[in-house]
Amino acid sequence: MKNQPTYVLDAAQQYLQRKFSIISLQPRGKKPALPSWSEFQERRPTEEEVKSWFGNGSRNNVGMVTGAISGLAVLD
Repeated sequence: MKNQPTYVLDAAQQYLQRKFSIISLQPRGKKPALPSWSEFQERRPTEEEVKSWFGNGSRNNVGMVTGAISGLAVLD
């Protein structure tokens, strides 16, 4: 079984390949780990950004940006 950080990086890269806009969330939380994530409502992160957020032993969670950028809507 893969360790958690590698699994999260793999998942994040798969979401990016599926054209979803993703952001980094604080470990075990739902708050963004980025100072500002509003730009990701207009553009998807680069592969390099994804690697920096979720690689190198990071324990950050993956957040999905909903709306037009990802083609997703959420009902709560």
